[in-house]
Amino acid sequence: MLSKKYYSISEVADILGVRAHNLRYLDDLLGKKLTRIRGRRYYQVKDIEILRKTLGAEIHHQPKVVNQSDDRLSDMILRLKELKKQLAAV
Repeated sequence: MLSKKYYSISEVADILGVRAHNLRYLDDLLGKKLTRIRGRRYYQVKDIEILRKTLGAEIHHQPKVVNQSDDRLSDMILRLKELKKQLAAV
């Protein structure tokens, strides 16, 4: 269970089983506005949940690196673009 108010990018990367540079890419792709303290990215629990849903629930149970396969990454990019359209419509 997540108990802190803010998590660093490296903590979130460990929680989700991805690399920090993949999180930065997803943030840019989703147009996410994160909390910044002294120029550093910090994630709140709601941000982590959005990323977890975006990456797929299986990452929580079986951590995998996003770059593991080109097909998986391509599928993820398509899902993210669709999610971005849905968020823009809200």
